[in-house]
Amino acid sequence: MLILASSVPAMQSTFIPEYPPVCPEESYNKITELYEEGWSEEEIAEELAFPLDIANRYFEGNYTPPPYPEWDQSMPLSDCPTYSKIKDLYGEGWSEEEIAETLEFPLDVVNGFLSGNYTIISSCPEPYQKSEKNASTDKSMGSITPEKTKESITPEETMKKITPEKSMEQWRKEHTVKVKAFRTLKYEQGYLISKEVYTSEEFKKRFERDNFTKEIRIPVSAENVEMITKVLGIREGEERTSVAEEEHVFTSVTDPPQWWNYPSYSHYPRWAYSKDGDVYKEGDPINMAWENTNIDTVMSEITEEGWKIPLFEYTFYVSDPFYGWLAQSDSLADGPESGPRYHIRFWSLSTGDVVGQAHHDTFFLPSGHHADQYEPVEELVAGYYEEPDDTQWVVYDDSYWLNTDYTNEHGAYNNGLCTQIYYTVISLGEAVDNTELSWDTGVTGGAGWFGQANTYYYGSDAAQSGTISSDSNSWLQTTVTGPGTLKFYWKVSSEANFDFLRFYIDGVEQERISGNVDWQQKTYGISSGSHTLKWAYTKDGSVNSGSDCGWLDKVEFGRDSYEPDNSFDQYSTMSVTSSLQSQSRSIDPTGDNDYIRFYAQAGKNYIFYTEGSTDTYGYLYDSNQNQLTYDDDSGSGLNFWIEYPITSSGYYFLRVRGYSSSTKGPYTLYYKYELPGGDLITSKSGTLSGTGDSYTFSVSDYSTLTVVMAGNENADFDLYAKWGSPPTTSNYDARGFSSTSLEYFTTSGSGTLYIMVRSWSGSGHWKCWALSSSPGATSGRKSGTLSGTGDTDIYSLSGSGKGYAFNSGPDSSDFDLYTKWNSLPTTSSYDARGYSGWAQEIAGPASGSGTLYFMVRSYSGGGEYAAVALIF
Repeated sequence: MLILASSVPAMQSTFIPEYPPVCPEESYNKITELYEEGWSEEEIAEELAFPLDIANRYFEGNYTPPPYPEWDQSMPLSDCPTYSKIKDLYGEGWSEEEIAETLEFPLDVVNGFLSGNYTIISSCPEPYQKSEKNASTDKSMGSITPEKTKESITPEETMKKITPEKSMEQWRKEHTVKVKAFRTLKYEQGYLISKEVYTSEEFKKRFERDNFTKEIRIPVSAENVEMITKVLGIREGEERTSVAEEEHVFTSVTDPPQWWNYPSYSHYPRWAYSKDGDVYKEGDPINMAWENTNIDTVMSEITEEGWKIPLFEYTFYVSDPFYGWLAQSDSLADGPESGPRYHIRFWSLSTGDVVGQAHHDTFFLPSGHHADQYEPVEELVAGYYEEPDDTQWVVYDDSYWLNTDYTNEHGAYNNGLCTQIYYTVISLGEAVDNTELSWDTGVTGGAGWFGQANTYYYGSDAAQSGTISSDSNSWLQTTVTGPGTLKFYWKVSSEANFDFLRFYIDGVEQERISGNVDWQQKTYGISSGSHTLKWAYTKDGSVNSGSDCGWLDKVEFGRDSYEPDNSFDQYSTMSVTSSLQSQSRSIDPTGDNDYIRFYAQAGKNYIFYTEGSTDTYGYLYDSNQNQLTYDDDSGSGLNFWIEYPITSSGYYFLRVRGYSSSTKGPYTLYYKYELPGGDLITSKSGTLSGTGDSYTFSVSDYSTLTVVMAGNENADFDLYAKWGSPPTTSNYDARGFSSTSLEYFTTSGSGTLYIMVRSWSGSGHWKCWALSSSPGATSGRKSGTLSGTGDTDIYSLSGSGKGYAFNSGPDSSDFDLYTKWNSLPTTSSYDARGYSGWAQEIAGPASGSGTLYFMVRSYSGGGEYAAVALIF
């Protein structure tokens, strides 16, 4: 039989850093002999004082003696590189077989190291060492006679001999299988049928069967039809199905987890009826307790049709995992006349997945006959066991349903009692769609809040306040750390103006609703620090009206001050300038979207990007919510980077979300605009009086600038720039200096760029230009001499984009500048021209692609010049 295990407790492995010898043949023969006589491996190991794991491997024929490859015997096991490598590869997902093959290391030793049950011994203990006097007949070995056979060992002794052989982590990994879970809930022909089928190719291969199936059939009486409809949301003839990909832990009942610590008989459970009269009826309790304890220590109440009141609660029960049944040790009223052991199942899942109780036996009441019958289903679901007096000790579901049939001297009594019903318990976190927060519920005079699937706003469930008496309250609360924004939906059906659903922050009531109020969303800003959020349904001294309860659904808490901004209709804002700005934000909770509206101007290039460890995704929309562009990972790490030229002024939206539905965490949003590359930002001109004279001006709100200066070629002017403060000849971020008076450079930074034109020698006129961005191509400085009026020099540069040309010349002459794409310019045919009464000029911009030709021409006079062309 296959069983599905739930969670398991952790345990650690212990190694003894010694070195094992080869065990003599006689030792192996003796182990084999005892095993063939019916001894278990555990009994052999205990009787012969020999390590259990070595006995197992001797018998299975997979024991590898030393020496081992690359095994350092001189150091502790934990320090050995081979051992460390085995652990590392296993942690990376390698199988034990792959590790053994790759490292050329014995598979059984790898198994033992990883499972924590490999014992290393320095010498073979008696009686396994071969006698030198008589190698063929070892007297010490021959004298060993087991004191008892396997059949004579009591269950108590057998339970005590069981020793953990594998760590919980290793066992779970070996038994975890990826499956597809098919779930069906059907209500037909008077039965509620819950069926779960788990299957996958991996499952079929592992267990050599098609699937694992669990099915429960529950008879539904007429009195409970309404209850079935309300609680489970299903009517006669309807069926609900779902499919999910899941991982589950499976094993066989013949191969239970090794860490099950079975209880000793000093804590053996028992059960008993406790009731008045001689006819069993609905509502009679079944009590159960540990032997030698009060019989009322653990109680289960069976109510009509097996429903527990209030709904969605479950009770912990006890049972013996070794035998799978409980024992009756003495005669009780309405119980058996004698005290034999009865095979009884009385189990419940501690996780709340199944609420059920069942007893199984046939005996005579003092006044009649009582018979219980089980209808079995395919499989058994099991969990783990810790200590007998721990409430988590029992996590069993027997997957049976029970009909009872009573006969006595008063005649037949057939109540169709069902003592087990299957449903999924909805946690409070699941109910309010926020499992990230920790939820607590409490009550005065009734029941606390619970998850249910009948009334909800979002998804398929919501939290509902429990039934309470007059002058009582049922509350639900959680704690959050601000700053952030809280959003939730709530609903109430109550006596108007007397019974209320209330919301509190740190004990101070914020709002209340009463009467019949349908779903409403509420939003509250939460300040910095820790805060307690509480919802409470409260009643006055009399009158019940409506459903007499409140509901809560879709609770969201976003941990940034810009919330709520989760849609085009509910957005935050930002003002984008040429200065780089930032906002500290977060994707929280999972599924959060941040919508930010901003105003953009045509002709500018807008840049948005994020930084941080949270994997972000960015979108840009126009005012009509049309998507313009998007990006995932073009920024640093897993961050997006969006750069988009705006062609029409107006409002736009930026949307930021996590990469997947499970992504959450903080991020920093950066934003600015830039003019497209090659836009002329500013132009300055002036005269320097002599050596050391200078002029300084500034440009703000640009991160990358190209600066060009052209001066009197009969002097030598230089160019300096610094971000954030005026430059000097010894303190600057960028400098242009040569033997000419034509200087240029590109510099990047933030804030204000200060630019200084300075005379290294001489005096004269100068012009200076600042352009956005950096050029994609530059011709380099060209220099020459024009002999007089009409003389020209022509140069070229290949590229595409916005083309500019600059030149310097002597103040005593007047030089002009012309540019043209893909053909030589003339004074009448050009794309751009620079002309004035000076010899320092700029020609551009002229957009194009291919070859940009630029011509320096003397309008009057002659002299030396310098020129440069730039394409952005």
